Amino acid sequence: MNLDEDEHDNAPSSPPSTSLNLDRCSITNTDVDMSMASPARHSKSLPTSTSSSFSNGGRKIAESSMVLHPGTGTDTDPSSSQTLTTTTTTTTATTSTTTTPTPTTPVLTPAVLTSELEATSSAGSLSPACSMSSFPRDISATYSRDRQVQPEPTTIPLDERLYSLVDRRQAKLLAKEQERSRKWSKMARQYTSDAWETEYSFSHSSKFVSRIYKGIPDCWRAAAWSHLISKRAVDFDPNIRQAYEAMLAIPSPEEEQIDLDIPRQCALFRVLKAYSNYNAQVGYCQGMASVVATMLTFFDEEKTFVLLAQMFEQYNLNDLVVPGFPALFEAFYIQEELTKLYAPKVFQALTTMGIQTAGYASRWYITLYSAGVVPYRTLLRIWDIFLLEGFDWLYFVALALLKYYEPMLVQHNFEQTMEMLNAKMDIQDDERLLKIAQKLFKQARQSGIVSRLKKTYAATLTDRTDVDDALIAAAPADISAS
Repeated sequence: MNLDEDEHDNAPSSPPSTSLNLDRCSITNTDVDMSMASPARHSKSLPTSTSSSFSNGGRKIAESSMVLHPGTGTDTDPSSSQTLTTTTTTTTATTSTTTTPTPTTPVLTPAVLTSELEATSSAGSLSPACSMSSFPRDISATYSRDRQVQPEPTTIPLDERLYSLVDRRQAKLLAKEQERSRKWSKMARQYTSDAWETEYSFSHSSKFVSRIYKGIPDCWRAAAWSHLISKRAVDFDPNIRQAYEAMLAIPSPEEEQIDLDIPRQCALFRVLKAYSNYNAQVGYCQGMASVVATMLTFFDEEKTFVLLAQMFEQYNLNDLVVPGFPALFEAFYIQEELTKLYAPKVFQALTTMGIQTAGYASRWYITLYSAGVVPYRTLLRIWDIFLLEGFDWLYFVALALLKYYEPMLVQHNFEQTMEMLNAKMDIQDDERLLKIAQKLFKQARQSGIVSRLKKTYAATLTDRTDVDDALIAAAPADISAS
């Protein structure tokens, strides 16, 4: 028989084990077994047994110590009449077990326990049964020598705090959106259109206008846009919906160019092809793709085709993209005059750097700010008011963008300015941008400046035409005379 088997055969069948149960100021026994903590955690050396011997220079120590459990109760071991038991030590060289009972203690309070620990510590050793390392960590911290409770600080990690802030902000925005949606539902009146579609109409009141400037809720944007466009197109062709399938079946002269820009299988390609056949004067312009793509996020193909045709007709967008781009050059002239009037520092900075409006604003007007000019959320807010107020609103969006970036523009950095104006503009505060545009738009409407600028531009074109006609008429005479 080897030593391990001999040691196992002579081990007690039920090793004595006890633990302390703390109830206010009393500690009682419960029958629980737990090994003592690592000796390295003790501040003093462990006691040795006088009956143990050494074999091969090694010694094993097996100890059973007390633990604390919450709750009240009495000794659960009927054979035990003691409140404290001693440890059992076993050596590899002998099978004898030495047990030394401790005196019965009627009540063991924390003060008595602390004094006993201090006494054993001063004697040069700590009993494993009373060692602080044998107690759970929270209890040992409570009954340390200074007897002060020092709980670990409860701090939330930085990432969790940031996520909680984001969650609270998102929850606040969601609650606000839901409240605004309920207000819009009270304004809407449902009806069935001639195409047997469910539509909504709104009373054109000051409250309706104010809520559009604040931003249409996403769930009501399709209904509001459809109402705003259709309201302007009362006398529009009622059979345009039926024309969609017919326009798709006809080959388009613009089909090859559309195919180079747009995949043939997608809805965007089909709407652009149908509209190029429907409005041959306009045909197809690359800027139209982003406009139609924005509308397709809220409407199906057929509905998008109908609203696109109505929008180009009623918002005077035809002249924006027809050959010669007459409305586009008019927009350049009006924007420059408005910038000179309302943002003189910006106008002076752009003039000094030699930056002309046509060098950056073509994409703004032809795409109605939809081709990555501003963030998508900002674009929707711009379109909300554009469909309400008309094309003149876009002049003041351009002016508001220049004033929004005025601190950077007045630095006269040509490369940085051109890069910013021709890239996607990082608008962090939509409300600030739109309030600038709204304020300027209101002032211009009261003064009538836009109407006067349009007349001035038209007169300029007439003068240029007269000069050109005069030069053309005089040319043959000069040639013949020569």
